[in-house]
Amino acid sequence: MKPGPNIIIECPYCGQKAKQRTLLTGNNIGSTLWSDGKLVLPMLPELPVFTFCTSCEQFYYIHDAKEIVREFPEASSAGLWGHIDFIELPAFWEYYKALEIIPDKKYARIKLLHSYNDIIREGRDKMITHEMHLLHFRNLYELLGLLDETVPGELIIKAEAYRNLGLFEKSELIINKITSKDLKTIKEKYLHQIKNNNKELFVLFKN
Repeated sequence: MKPGPNIIIECPYCGQKAKQRTLLTGNNIGSTLWSDGKLVLPMLPELPVFTFCTSCEQFYYIHDAKEIVREFPEASSAGLWGHIDFIELPAFWEYYKALEIIPDKKYARIKLLHSYNDIIREGRDKMITHEMHLLHFRNLYELLGLLDETVPGELIIKAEAYRNLGLFEKSELIINKITSKDLKTIKEKYLHQIKNNNKELFVLFKN
């Protein structure tokens, strides 16, 4: 992985400046595919698509923000722009807040699912409140009607939603719709978890 220049951008609403990382190169070494369909790539990390301004709290897409300047990564902690905060990936509540704003509801709800599970992936389960848990389950139900069963990746997410809800027979029915030989091992791992009535997040594949 080779980082690219950091981009200083300006909030379209109030002019508050923020710093966005970029990448020049990356690879899939050490990648992990989780049962919720999230592919984690340590050498090709996901970059934020949107943010909420830290000053006026308005939502905006990063590509809509005015670019002020680009700087080399080694200059990030010094010079004129050293005090500017980096834009980080949204957390659960930010994705939830963005649900009403982002036009692509399927994208937003998948990201909300992943952000909830990120708390578990990072071993921060105790941070999950009762309200977050209820919103997570509501999101799972909403996702079921949005996912495309002709797309293998979305079949996995749909099977995951049913499995998390404890609807194991429906989860098995969905995962059995995967017919690709390339996904045979993943399918078998999934069926094993379903047959054991396991609702917990697990790893499907690790490179």
